[in-house]
Amino acid sequence: MQHQALPVPLARVALNLLPDGALTRGLDGLMRHLARRHAKLFRNLEAFKPARVLFVPTDLHHLFALSFGKAPAQLEIFPLETPRDAFDAVIEGRLGALLSLLEGQEDGDTLFFARALKIAGDTSVIVALRNTIDREEVDLLEDLLAFSGPFAGPARLALRALDRLGRGIRAEMELAHEGLHASDPKSEGLRAQVEALKRRLDVAEGKPDALRRGA
Repeated sequence: MQHQALPVPLARVALNLLPDGALTRGLDGLMRHLARRHAKLFRNLEAFKPARVLFVPTDLHHLFALSFGKAPAQLEIFPLETPRDAFDAVIEGRLGALLSLLEGQEDGDTLFFARALKIAGDTSVIVALRNTIDREEVDLLEDLLAFSGPFAGPARLALRALDRLGRGIRAEMELAHEGLHASDPKSEGLRAQVEALKRRLDVAEGKPDALRRGA
């Protein structure tokens, strides 16, 4: 079965909109769920000396800290102003790059060398964490769908529909951009078309600003 990636735009919107309390409860429940689905991974994480890794998604309103070693792994949220030096290591990048690293979709070295991710602190902690995760097949979308219980089927269909809608809008935007840069005398009309497509894409991805504009 072909791997379907977690829709990053929808994940970004959900993580940005959820109140801190609801997000904390959701993460706690998700970590317990992941511990059941990936028991070997969590046992391996407990074998390390205690460490805390701070994940800094540059397109979110929160920071996330993963604590592991000598105790069950925990994932906590922190405000943006949290001092980075309070953690053993820091990984910074856009949400999509961080999720690709966690799922093993892209080679970590490639992400680092392409500057999609920045690291600081104890690199041995990051290397050990990455190698441990790489040995386990993690499919975040399937994990989240399983976490949703009886709503997994409808959720999968909804995600596929939104993904198709987003892909269609992006394809239209690419065609409009090509026309815009081809010295077409109707460039003003094309600019308006591109803007309209951007608003449609924002609505499809649930961006709150677009919803408030009534796009």
